Order: sequence, then C-alpha cells, then structure tokens
Amino acid sequence: MNIMEKTRKILLYTFYIVFILLFGYIVINCLFNNHVNFLDGNIVIILTGIVIFGIILFFIYKLLSKRSKNSNVKIIAITFIILITIQILFAIWFYVKPSWDFGSVYYAAVDSAQGKEAISDVSYFYQYSNNIALAIGLKYVYKIASLFGIENFISVGIVSNIICIDIAILFTYLTAKHIFGQKKALFAFFIMCIMTPIITYVPIFYTDTISMPFIILPIYLDIIAGKTDNKKKKILYYTLAGIFITMGMLLKFTAVIILIALFITKILFAKRLNDIYSIAYIIVPVIVLFGLWNLMQSKLFDEAKLDKEQFPYTHWVMMGLTDKGGYCEEDVEYTFKFDTKQQKQEGNIKVIKERLKNYIDSNKLIEFYTNKLVYTWGDGTYFAPEKLGRSVQNFGIYHEFILNSGKYKDYYLYFSQIEHMTIMVLILFSAIVTLINKSITLDKYKFCFLLSVFGLILFLLIWETRSRYIINYIPIFILLASYGIDYIYNRIVKVKFLKEA
Repeated sequence: MNIMEKTRKILLYTFYIVFILLFGYIVINCLFNNHVNFLDGNIVIILTGIVIFGIILFFIYKLLSKRSKNSNVKIIAITFIILITIQILFAIWFYVKPSWDFGSVYYAAVDSAQGKEAISDVSYFYQYSNNIALAIGLKYVYKIASLFGIENFISVGIVSNIICIDIAILFTYLTAKHIFGQKKALFAFFIMCIMTPIITYVPIFYTDTISMPFIILPIYLDIIAGKTDNKKKKILYYTLAGIFITMGMLLKFTAVIILIALFITKILFAKRLNDIYSIAYIIVPVIVLFGLWNLMQSKLFDEAKLDKEQFPYTHWVMMGLTDKGGYCEEDVEYTFKFDTKQQKQEGNIKVIKERLKNYIDSNKLIEFYTNKLVYTWGDGTYFAPEKLGRSVQNFGIYHEFILNSGKYKDYYLYFSQIEHMTIMVLILFSAIVTLINKSITLDKYKFCFLLSVFGLILFLLIWETRSRYIINYIPIFILLASYGIDYIYNRIVKVKFLKEA
C-alpha cells in the first residue's frame, strides 16, 4: 500500500469516526433531550414508534425489491398521481396569505411581473439579497402565466412548488436506481413520497422546497457522467451539474455544500488525474455564472443604497448565537441601525465576540450548541405547523390536526417525529456499519452524502438556523437511510435465514 492510499484511508476513517460521534450525539439529544422542540413528546411512544416504523419500512423494502422491473413505471405513475392529488388538496385546505419573507418575495415578484415596481427598487432585497434569485424566477413564471391569461399567481406559485418538489422526488429515485438498482430504488422513491414536508410545505413556495431539486440533480449528473465513456457527454453532464449547483446556491446558499462534498470526494477517491480534473468542469460554470450574477446585481441595484442597507454575512452568524440560534427580531433592528455595511459588520463582530465570551464564561457553550443542534435536527415537522399557522385563510377541522394550536395535533406531531427520527437513526446506522465492515473505500457516494450532511451540520451551527433549513437536503437523507435498510435486508436478515436453512 503506497503512502497516498494510506493517507486516504486515514482521512476516511477519521471522517467516519467524527461523523458517527457527532451525528450520534445529535440523535441521542434529539431523542432524550428535545425540550426545545417536542415539548410534550413521550419518549416511550417515540422509541416504540421508531421500532414499529422501522419494521414497516423493512417490509416495504422487501416487498418493493421483489417487484418486477416492468411494474416500476406503473407503481411510480400511480404513486405520483396519488401524491399530486394529496398535494393539491393540502394546498387548497391549508392555503395561507403570503407573509414573512415568503410574502415579501411573492408580492415583489407579482408587482415586477405586472410592471408596477422593479425588484431592484424594493428595499427588502437590499437587506436580503439572498432572495433576489427566487423573486426574479417567480417574476418570469408569472409573466409566462399571464401570457395564457392566468392571474391567480398564488396558484401558479403552488404549482411551481409542486413541480420542484416532485422533480426532486423523481431524481432521488433515479439516483437510487444507479446506486442500488432499479428494484431497490422504489423504496427510496416511496419514502420520499411519505415524508411530511413533501406535502405540508406545498402551500409555501419558498426557497426551502424550490431549491430541493438543485441539491439532488448535481449528484445524479455526476453519477451518470462517471458511467459514460463519451467525453463530450461527460463534459455536458459535469457542466450541467455546475449550472444546477449555481442555481441552488442562488436560491439557498447551503447548496454550496454539495459542490464542496463532490470536490473532496473526487480528490479522496481519485484513481487517476482525470477523476480530479472532472471537478473543473463543475466549478468553472459556478465561477462564470456567479460572476455574471454579481455583474447584473451591480448594474440593477444602487451601490450607495446597497452599502447603507445590505445585511452582511456577519449578521446571520450573530443571530445564530441567540437563544436556540434562530431568528431574532432584536438582532435585525440592531444591524439595521448602522449606516454602512462596514459599520454593520463591525457591530456584528463585536456582539459575536461578546456572546461567545458570555457562553464560555458561564460554562454554557456546549449547552447552547446542543440546543441549537436539537432545534435544527430534532423537529420532525420541519417547522411546518408554525408557517401554516400564519395568515390562515380558510380555517377548517383539518387545521386542528396540523397547527400548533390544534386539538388533535399530537397525531401529526408523533407521526412526523417518528418518521424523521427513524430516518436519522438509519443514517447513523449506515455510517456505523460502513466503519465496522471496513468498507469506507468501496462507496464514494455514501461518503459524499455523509460529507454533505456533515457540512450542513457545521454550516447551521455557525449560521442562523431553523429546522426548515434542512428540507432541501431530504433527498440526501433518504438515500443514506436506504443504505441502512439495504444493509439490514441483505447482510443481517438474509444471512440469518440462510444460516437457519
């Protein structure tokens, strides 16, 4: 074994050990120390539910893996019809008037599409430039809808959201198909379809769900690029991956984690120089498109006003150090009071240092970050009841099952929590068995997925956070959970039955 191979193994083993320790810490605290989210959760019910749900998933996996290839298309088509029907009904029942950032983006896109006010004239985007891409995207969607005489822009937004969510589901299936095979990919497809945010976030067409396809598409394109010998096709697939990553980053910056994960994966698993060079075909479009994007912004937005009103990145780092690490209105008011971007940064950094010092001096730094981790990763509803409870238009009995104020909310809360925690446990299990079996060098995409989750954990530890911020990574969670179920079925159950026979 040469020095490069030894170094690679050491790095991989180190990563897996660190990931297991960190993610295991998160899972344990989400189960037994979840006072920041699931206040009334009975741990016995949740643990029992995880076991039962895990068994159900196992039998679903067993059933779907035995289906003939010819039946896959029918199953997918029927499931999509049922899912889309449920998504549409949920959107009708839980329609909300756009408010918070979701509303600011929506109304700006509508006004711009109707020629009333340009997006670059809206003060909101001088403060929150991260939402400009979504506003511009919706603007052109509304313009196209207007050409066909469609003026119900909320419905157009909801339909666009459904399309983005369901594209993510489809490409999760296609990615799983390349990793596990056609039959087993049905399991990943099915689990994606029953994840609660796939339905509950349909009425809220915001970056959390609209960015979802741009997380899984680059992975899929990288996989098929690696399987073709046609150089032109390789370059095309890698370039498209770079384009989709850029689109994802413009919608929700956490998509950059996929780029970093692919880059590190290609370096660690490279067998030849061409494997490393391929990342250039992904990175170049990202650099070019971001350059063009910044050039466009500099021409559209007033620089003096931008310097006065734009919130620097330090603002979200500062806000991530309050209470549970979530949104804080007082912090917004604090940052806004400064006259220039430089002053805002200096003010933010001063507060960041003070807050860190206070946590360290009071010996509460670990407690704070533990609560922040649980706040982010321990909410099976992904913050949906809170968002669906804002500006409710047609309150009905069905709201009693979803909203935080609902009489029957416990049914939904327990189901979503059990479902989410089962996926979390399976992700942890897939990492543990890979390390135990010393197979860390055999599957680069498992490493890439785990590295993506690890990167997301670290990013949201630093940044302002909320459980809905991890929604767009659900396809990655499902693929990792599929590894866990696949191992249980093929390595534990089958082996046991063979020995008994």
